[in-house]
Amino acid sequence: MRRILIIDDDEDFSDYLCRCLVIFGFQTARAGNGPTGVKLTKTFHPHIILLDCILKSGFSSRDVLKTLKLDDTTHGIPVVMISGIKESPDDAEAARRSGAEIFLTKSEITNDPHALLRHLKCLLAGPTSRFPRTILLIDDDAAFREAARGAATELCCDLRVARGGDEGMRMATEFRPSLIILNLRLPDFNGFILAQLLRDGGKTRGVPMIVTADGPDAKELLGCASTLQARAFLKNPAAYPELRSEIAVAMASV
Repeated sequence: MRRILIIDDDEDFSDYLCRCLVIFGFQTARAGNGPTGVKLTKTFHPHIILLDCILKSGFSSRDVLKTLKLDDTTHGIPVVMISGIKESPDDAEAARRSGAEIFLTKSEITNDPHALLRHLKCLLAGPTSRFPRTILLIDDDAAFREAARGAATELCCDLRVARGGDEGMRMATEFRPSLIILNLRLPDFNGFILAQLLRDGGKTRGVPMIVTADGPDAKELLGCASTLQARAFLKNPAAYPELRSEIAVAMASV
């Protein structure tokens, strides 16, 4: 039986996680603070650790991660960082830089516990399937971001989100995504120009792209976008099955 260690000082949420994980067929152990969590890691030998982003004790979640990653016996255990506050791109990037595999919010898990299960299955599949593919989503629409996140999770892909064109350009220079999903109507950048820059840029040249558009003239915008050589053109709000299908087709070509 696969073992999951929960390190969280929120007893109610830990109880909820334990119930869900037991139903999903996992064996669980809990620690209410960082030092106890590190000790349990040595004795419980978890396959995955679920770590609260903000621990109230003096031993922070970053301290836990640093301790585990510097220890030869525990550095290979994947860690899922869980936050009680709304995710921002900076939070997710900081968690990854600290050594976490995934960053999730507690509301994401309580709203759809099966999303956590899909993440766990991907992590347990082994290093070769541990989010080897990354999707860069550039979109300021919250509903579409959530739909894209769900599709990416099902397909075992890592989703990184930029809420505007400037942020998207910056993120595109920090890593080479496997797929770019770009809304042509952005608050701070001409989507057509951004698509051309990403299509012809050094780091993102050749990366498949899905372009989307919303608003009353979405159909007209997408019609003009045919010159962008995108893999797919979606009108928002896109139906979830259609979005998931287009992402799967695009990623299959990577």
